[in-house]
Amino acid sequence: MLAAPLIAGNDMRKMDESTKNILTNKEVIAVNQDALGIEALKYSDKDSLQIWFKPLSNDEWAVCFLNRSSKAKQIDFNWQK
Repeated sequence: MLAAPLIAGNDMRKMDESTKNILTNKEVIAVNQDALGIEALKYSDKDSLQIWFKPLSNDEWAVCFLNRSSKAKQIDFNWQK
């Protein structure tokens, strides 16, 4: 979401499958490396839940719901708003 170079600070040969799947996810990389090159904007930050929006080329948008809590949270987002 931050349009930054992808850097892994670990030994990629020793990554577990879950980490490897995240770091090599083509859709996630496409959002990160989108041609528009604009970083995400923080829409809200409340109760350890952040919501980010990123404009993409072709008039598309990416959204990120980031739970910074150690507990699972239910997200109730008003898409009309």
